Amino acid sequence: YFETDHLSVGIMDNEGNIDFKNRGEIPKVEANTLLAEKFPFTESRDGRDIYGNELFAEPARDAVLKAAAGVRISADDRYAYAEVTGHPKLDWTGNIHVLDVYTTKGDVGYKTGHLIYDGSIDVKGCLKSGFRIQGHDVQIKEVDGGEIRATGNITVMEGVNGAVIFARGHVSARYIHDAHIHCLGNLVVGKEIVDSNI
Repeated sequence: YFETDHLSVGIMDNEGNIDFKNRGEIPKVEANTLLAEKFPFTESRDGRDIYGNELFAEPARDAVLKAAAGVRISADDRYAYAEVTGHPKLDWTGNIHVLDVYTTKGDVGYKTGHLIYDGSIDVKGCLKSGFRIQGHDVQIKEVDGGEIRATGNITVMEGVNGAVIFARGHVSARYIHDAHIHCLGNLVVGKEIVDSNI
C-alpha cells in the first residue's frame, strides 16, 4: 500500500514541458499506517495445454511478510504496519522498512532528481549544480552548486562550492567558496570562507 519505486522519468507541467530534474515526491507514511497485506493463497492445480496434454503445477507456497526496522506484523501474519513515521522501503530481499531518515548512497543529480522530503535527509554523495534538496535536517558529503533548504540543521562533511543554502538551524562545513548562506543558527566552518555572502 505504498509506492515501492517513486521515481518517474520527469514531471510534466501545465504547458506540457517535462522537468527531468523533478522525478516525483519521496513517499512518507505516519505511524500505524497499513503498509502491506498478505492475501490467502489458493492451492495450485494441474491444467492442460492447447493440445490437451496435461500440465503439472508446482505446489503452491504461502508468501511471508518480512518486517525490518520500523515495521510490525499483525498477530495473524497478514498485515504489516508502520511503527514509526518515516520513509517506507521494500528492499531487494523482500523486507519492508520504515526509516526516519531518507538516505541516498550516491550523488543528487538526474538519477535521483530533486530530493524533497518532509523529514531528515542523508546524502552520501554530492549535490550537483541545478538540483535541490529540501527537508528538515540535511547531512551531505559535498555541495557542488544547487540549493539546499532545511527547517533544521545542515551538515556538509566536506565543502560548499557555488551553492545557495537556507537553514532555520545551524550550518556546518569544512570550507565555503562562492556561496550564499542564510541561517538563523550558527555557521561553523573548519577552514575558510572565500567570495561568499553569509
